[in-house]
Order: sequence, then C-alpha cells, then structure tokens
Amino acid sequence: MRQKLSIAFKFRFDNVSTTLIESPPGYYTSLIGGQLIFPLNYIARTAFLNQESVNAAMPNGWGLNNIENCLIDMKKSRDEVIKNIDQVLEREKAKLALEKEKSSSELRLSRYRSEIADQNKALEEDRQRINSLRENIRLRRIALEDARSRYQTGNEYLEESHKILGRARVDVLSEALFVTTSKLCARQKELVADLLTIYPIEQVQSENFSFKILGVPLPNSVFTGCDEEQVATALGFTCHLINMLAYYLGVPLKFPMTPMSSKSIIRDPISTSLSSSRQFPLYSKGVDRFRFEYAVFLLNKNIEQLMNSQGLLVMDLRHTLPNLKYLILSLISRKVVPYTYTSENKNRIKPCQVTILRCYVRQRKSSACITQTKKEKN
Repeated sequence: MRQKLSIAFKFRFDNVSTTLIESPPGYYTSLIGGQLIFPLNYIARTAFLNQESVNAAMPNGWGLNNIENCLIDMKKSRDEVIKNIDQVLEREKAKLALEKEKSSSELRLSRYRSEIADQNKALEEDRQRINSLRENIRLRRIALEDARSRYQTGNEYLEESHKILGRARVDVLSEALFVTTSKLCARQKELVADLLTIYPIEQVQSENFSFKILGVPLPNSVFTGCDEEQVATALGFTCHLINMLAYYLGVPLKFPMTPMSSKSIIRDPISTSLSSSRQFPLYSKGVDRFRFEYAVFLLNKNIEQLMNSQGLLVMDLRHTLPNLKYLILSLISRKVVPYTYTSENKNRIKPCQVTILRCYVRQRKSSACITQTKKEKN
C-alpha cells in the first residue's frame, strides 16, 4: 500500500540543516540516515502534537522545538531508566547470588536427604539383622544350657552305670579267672607230671645231693673226674626239660637254649662284656673249659628264673637237678587259691592270666554276637 506523505519541511538542529518528514508510522530525518526517530503513537505526540497543530505551527518553528525537547526528555528518560535498571541490578545482585546459592544449597540438601534416607534404611536393616542375630544367640545359649544339663545328667548316669558294670565285671572276671586258672593249673599239673615221667629225676643213693635224670647222673656244677659224654647227655636232657617247663608255664627264658641231646647249646643275649660268640656249649669235649662252665651257669640261671616265676626261692644256684625237681614237685602239689579281681590287684595279674582273661572276653563277645545273629534271623 502506498504511503502518503503528510508534511515535509526543513529546519536546523544543532546548527545542522536537515529535513523532517512525517509519514506513518512516525517522523523521519536525514540527519541520522532517514531512520525512524519518533513514533506517531508516542505520548509526546498525543500530548502536544496533532495534525492541525503541526500544520498550523510548523511554518513558525514551534513544533520543531517541541520535538527537540521531547528528544531531550526521551534521552533523559532513557538514561534514567538505564540508571534505574543498573541500580536495581546492583541492589538485586546480592539477592541473585543468594538465590543461586539457595538453589545450589537446596540441590545439595535434597541429595543429602536422599543419602540420609538410604543410610537410615541400611541402618534399619542392620538393626533388624543384629536383633535376629541376638535372638539366634539367645536361642543357642538356651540350647547349650539344655545340652549341658543333659550332658551332666548323662555323665551321672554313665558313672553310675560304670560302677554297676565294674561290680558286675569284677564278679564275672573273678569267677571266670578262678575257673580258668583252676583248669590251667590242672592242665599244667598233668603236663608237668608227664614231663617228670618222661625225664624222671631220682636221687643217687650213694650221695645226698647227687641226682640223675633218666638214669644219667649229673653232678652239681663240679665236673672234675666225670665222664664227659654222660655229663653232656644229662645236660641235654635237663636243657630239654627246662625248655618244656618254660613253654608250659608261659615264661620266656632270659637265656634261650637249643636242646640237641649231648650237643645242646645256650645263648647269652644280655651280657655286654662278651666280644666273641654268644653261644656256649653244654658239653665239655673239644671246647674251652670256661665256655662250658659258663653255659652250665646260664642253665642254672634259667632254672632260677622259673622258680622265681612260681614264687620259689633258690637256696643254692649250683644244685641243678635238685632245684629242678623241687620246682616240678611244687607245680604238681600246688593248690588253686580263689582270686578276686579288684582295682588294687589288677596290676599284679600274671601274663598268662592276662591271656586267659582276654581269651575269655573274646569268647563271651563271640557268644553274644552269635546269639544276637540268631535272634535277628528269627
């Protein structure tokens, strides 16, 4: 749409000639490059400019002065507005900083509150777990007290049962030991009597302490002027008799012997002063006299060991056959004494009696197992 110019006139502004043109929407001038310098709807125009006043006053220069004054007022107003805005911004600067700090603080506070809530939740879970553990510990303590009470009661019952079982076992073992010992002694008597029948030991009538075995005389450790073959034979019989007695009585000999009739030998594994052979002959022919006499000494020591095992004393170690016959007669004539098994004398049981007791206990256990098996099958 074409715009119609209302008025155009020339005037001087700050000693500069210019042209002011009124055209919607305002006034234009060539002083500042034809730009809009004053809008038509500005309050100054409504205050003192209208079409009639401009047309009437323009020729006389009155309107231009009003416009100049308006421009000056506008500059002042602008400067005041800028100044007021700067003052307001300066006054609000601290407030804005506070608002910014407040926003940042609120953000941190919300984060802290979230963390506190999480920590409170974890703390509550820990408290619940601690309470659960305390309850478990309390229950376990009660269970332990109950178990301790049951253990003490069971211990008392066990001790009482041990006492009862000990009394019953003493009675059973005493009876079993007496019966078995009686049988053992009877059997030993029979075997020793048989040995005395096989190797009879008789006294030589011409001398008081001279004995013969199986008709062969054996001097009491003094062999001067004796027949070497007879002495070796008698010592061989004696060696065999002692070996059999030790076997039947269950006594291990300190000096092992090898009976070979007139060529029997005896061994000394104990003495530390021996540097040569530890085997000594029970015959004198063709050997050193000292070794033969030492062998007879060891033979008499074995007889002493057998007598001591039966509670007999040796009056003279050199009396070989007298001591041996005394031992045999004591074994044949001895009586069985009832034996009571108690805690005081249990350590004085002989090895053979221990073996008897073990055999008896195994036999009782075997009988009990067989009886239990039969009951289960039925």
